Amino acid sequence: DMHFRWLVQRDSLAVDFYSSKPESGDGYFALLLRPPDVTEREDLLPKRVVFCVERSSRMYGYLLAQTKTAVIEAMKQLGEDDEFEIVGFNSSVQAAFGMPVPATAENIAAAQSILEGFTAGGGTQLGQALEAVFSVLPDDSMQTMVITFTTGRSPADPDVVTALNQSGASVVMIGVGTDIDRSRLSMIAERNAGFARFLSSTTVMATEMSRVLHSLVRPLLRAVRLEYPAADVYGVRPDPVPPLFAGLHSLMVGRYRSPGQSSVTLFGQGARGYSEYSFPLDFAGEEGGIHSIAGLLWAKSMIDGMEREIDVHGVRSSLKVSLIALSLASGIRCRYTAYIADYKNIVAGMEDVSDAEPVASGISCILGNYPNPFNPQTCIRIRLTDHRAGAPLYLLIYDILGRLVRMIDISYLAAGVHTVVFDGRDSRGAMLPTGTYTAVLTGQGIRSVRSLVLT
Repeated sequence: DMHFRWLVQRDSLAVDFYSSKPESGDGYFALLLRPPDVTEREDLLPKRVVFCVERSSRMYGYLLAQTKTAVIEAMKQLGEDDEFEIVGFNSSVQAAFGMPVPATAENIAAAQSILEGFTAGGGTQLGQALEAVFSVLPDDSMQTMVITFTTGRSPADPDVVTALNQSGASVVMIGVGTDIDRSRLSMIAERNAGFARFLSSTTVMATEMSRVLHSLVRPLLRAVRLEYPAADVYGVRPDPVPPLFAGLHSLMVGRYRSPGQSSVTLFGQGARGYSEYSFPLDFAGEEGGIHSIAGLLWAKSMIDGMEREIDVHGVRSSLKVSLIALSLASGIRCRYTAYIADYKNIVAGMEDVSDAEPVASGISCILGNYPNPFNPQTCIRIRLTDHRAGAPLYLLIYDILGRLVRMIDISYLAAGVHTVVFDGRDSRGAMLPTGTYTAVLTGQGIRSVRSLVLT
């Protein structure tokens, strides 16, 4: 028998907690903060929002148009106690007002006019844009957010950006398009009490942006701090802790030395003043380890952080060794490991199906790709005979060692014949080396394979 329980409405902060500890060694924990999804303005912090919009040539057409739509909708959700600014950047930086101004109807109308006049062209000086924004932000008690829409293809150094952020603004990165520097944007956001979201041009981007912005314009707590009085906690990520927004969950992971009954106390500044919340926690003793939910969440966070460091600042031998060791211990693949490595059994006699005829017409499959070989991109034609738009459907790209290098979500497609463009890049946006790759179309009752040759 199964019992389902759910809460229709929640008006207070709640937490979910997971922990595990191996027989010898320190434990792992994961703490999910779940703020209430409130809409009453008296519960929300007054805020200062800077919308920083890339308008380089990479944003031409659909990307810039969708970004404008989302920012205009977000401005309309600001209250008269809020402040805002619009900054556009490419090879240069253009500010609407030169400093944050009150979110009056007149100022919003003027900003909308300026925003609609943005055109795409030139390079991407993300670092220069953030420096200009930070230089005009006051250091006061108002919740300040810099929400940046960008491809991230810029040499902006996360360390330099963090040093320039003297006002303590939260930096939120919304990466757009198919050629996003995810590692750089994630590092900048995490080091500045923010987070990153990535949106593909294959989605209705304005809708997805609006969902994120709907929470960001509803901050509940700023200057958030967590204390664990008895568990001897260390290595908590992310650090610093981001602000809490209405309906937007935050995941914290870390290690602990002392199992047993303890608690966590959350401190922060809310709309009604200083707030403090305390929750009892039970840090497990000798119940699992790194392969538990808590251990895997911690390991994934650490692996992602190390891989971003390598992408942005280059590889160091000590970092590479640590990354490989954690990957092998947790079973989570990194750039230096694979799920399968068999050096004893040689597989021979495999059939090359790259030029084979497609299967019967009543079956969903990959019809082919052109060009093949290709460089830098190829068009993969697929046929869907009985697929409902929204049902899980993916195009997976594997390298010759069987490692998953790219996952393209095409769940939005309905029945019919479609073309999906594969740009020859991995999931981090880096160009893949030449070689043979395998495309796998997979969904409910659907599986089709095709060989791709990148030259």
